[in-house]
Amino acid sequence: MYKKNEVASCKARIDDTECIYKYYVIETSKNILLNEKNISVSCYGIDIVSEVYKNGSLSFSFENSIEYLTPFLDKVLKLIEHLKDNGVSPVHLIDIAGEYADEWVGDFDIKAYLESGEISAAV
Repeated sequence: MYKKNEVASCKARIDDTECIYKYYVIETSKNILLNEKNISVSCYGIDIVSEVYKNGSLSFSFENSIEYLTPFLDKVLKLIEHLKDNGVSPVHLIDIAGEYADEWVGDFDIKAYLESGEISAAV
């Protein structure tokens, strides 16, 4: 499974050049080995596309993504809002979102335990 949905965009204009950033949620799944069982965990990432237009015509585009940020959609949506509010381009996605990826790496274990039923959501 791989889904990509646009959830936000922003644009900037300088003279005859316009840059549009499009922010997407990537939904996919990841297999995690937990107590000798493979658990499939839905997870979310971010894709940013920049499109640069000169005089109304597409001049070039660039894309960058992080597929596996966290299994919790609300975290990704908040991060996308932060990226959009600050006009973060695909070039700087890893610089900004990489810190969150490092912080959220434990989310996959939590979600795997929840999916397996070995711990409850109340924990």
